[in-house]
Amino acid sequence: MRLAVPCECHGSDISWVCHLWGLGGPASEAMDALSREEVRQALSALYDNAALSQCSLVRRFPAVAALADPLERALRLRAVLLEAIEALRPARRAAFGSREARACDVLTLRYVERLEIAQLMEELAIGRRQAFRDLRQAEEQLAQILTAWAAGPERGGERRDEEATLSSELSMLASQPVSVNPYLVIEEALALIQPLADRLQVRVRCAWPHDEVAVTCDYSILKQLVTQVLSCAVQSSRRPEIELTTTFLQASFRLSVLFYPKPEFPYKDRLLALRPIADHEGICLDLRSAGDICEVSLLLKRQQPIHVLVVEDNPGAVELYRRYLAGGAWQVRHLSDPRLAFEVARREQPDVLVLDIMMPKMDGWSVLQSLRQRPETANIPILICSVVEDEALSQALGATECLRKPVSQGDFLAALSRCLRARRRQAGHF
Repeated sequence: MRLAVPCECHGSDISWVCHLWGLGGPASEAMDALSREEVRQALSALYDNAALSQCSLVRRFPAVAALADPLERALRLRAVLLEAIEALRPARRAAFGSREARACDVLTLRYVERLEIAQLMEELAIGRRQAFRDLRQAEEQLAQILTAWAAGPERGGERRDEEATLSSELSMLASQPVSVNPYLVIEEALALIQPLADRLQVRVRCAWPHDEVAVTCDYSILKQLVTQVLSCAVQSSRRPEIELTTTFLQASFRLSVLFYPKPEFPYKDRLLALRPIADHEGICLDLRSAGDICEVSLLLKRQQPIHVLVVEDNPGAVELYRRYLAGGAWQVRHLSDPRLAFEVARREQPDVLVLDIMMPKMDGWSVLQSLRQRPETANIPILICSVVEDEALSQALGATECLRKPVSQGDFLAALSRCLRARRRQAGHF
């Protein structure tokens, strides 16, 4: 979903962004408007976790400020900033660098892709004075959006279909799969819900072997899921104890929470509301009831690399993609000769193939057509990243996603995430 600027934004748009990131709330409603300087400080520290976790913008979002781990604060705030920049993109598709898309494009180039002003001027074909003017206006618009989000959801108004809205928001979520020890996530989630459990006099009984085990997922999102499941179980339990167990097989890891729910507590609605988020990350959330006992389980895949084959003749673009995917569970394989794309893709069966269009020796359209026409490679998700913008032709030839260069990290990760979801649907997993 492309959100409009605040003056055109529906209350439910703001509500779901705040819901997704845990923003806003009574403590933040009375705050003054954010200044452009506050926004610039955060944007300048976008990839500096230490500085980002301590910038003044953190205090504007109580849910972010409440996170004890500086790294988690930085990750959460970075996600909010990327989402806010994306909210500046016009609802209707606009050409790169056009007046309609200028605010989003100038912020993406300057802060997400970290281009110098001279490079930004060259990319947008504008003068120095115009570049600074556009940047200033874009920062002011971003401050307006963040002010609206910090104030929390508006009251009243017609509510949209929540499932469709959340699905749209999740399609833009730029998750970063990494190797995660699920026991560490569980321990952190238990520490978060402990004050609630103490207040309600509910004990979480758990015992598991601290074996070396790893899963591939987004650390922050998994922690949110585990925390919300435990919180719901603690609040709805009519007995003074709930049970947490873990089991793992060769290819999967299962976390289960058993409790006896109060009949009046809407635990099913709360737990099922988490399912779209879990599905987005390839995590199976299962809810079962037998008599008066309820079991909710999270099933995750054991650690495995995500293979990305990049067919691209520009080494600068390849280096940019590697930087975007650094630190995650991605395994990047580069192929500069497009004529070898089919044979390598057939042999290695990558999880996603990233394809340029303008290449020597063989153009990307021909590569895409060849891959889709042969059964050995027909189901591999293909992400087009090119200066050539022809989404209709890309879709007609079978591309899964299409991005126009220059590609931001947020857009790139979100598109890869959608490609992985498409592959899981084809395989019938989760």
